[in-house]
Amino acid sequence: MSTRSNIGYFDPIAKTGRVVYCHYDGYPEHNGRILKEHYSTPDKIIKLVELGALSVLGTEIGDKVDFERNSRDDEYAKSVSGQVFAFHRDRGDELEIEKFDADNFDHFLELVSDSLADNGYIEFVYLTETYAGCNEPVKWIMLDRKQEIADYFERRRMQNAA
Repeated sequence: MSTRSNIGYFDPIAKTGRVVYCHYDGYPEHNGRILKEHYSTPDKIIKLVELGALSVLGTEIGDKVDFERNSRDDEYAKSVSGQVFAFHRDRGDELEIEKFDADNFDHFLELVSDSLADNGYIEFVYLTETYAGCNEPVKWIMLDRKQEIADYFERRRMQNAA
């Protein structure tokens, strides 16, 4: 059984955001920890999200992985262990990146809310605010319920209005 998650960022300068699906190990002790410990710079976060939908989040983005060989060759699997497995880059699937207007948080909610519904398949959403060239420390937040996401964006809306 997979613990599915969404990983994304929004750019306050461009006023846009991007979010991608991650199939495996979305729980805070795995994906949450990896994001906090290994994806702390804007450039690395942007490169990660630009890969599109992920099978596995690794500590390193790495190079193209052969999905088939990984499942049948133990030595190869060891050599690529710890790196990201991306459906588009590594398997040739269609590039899937959800884009949203950072000023239109309702659009983001629409993108993820169905999957976060009680019977939905996304259990955790990881977000950060960053942009290319940003020198500010990256802070990841984890949201695991539809209401938490709505509350988070409502707080953002109120901050922007102030």
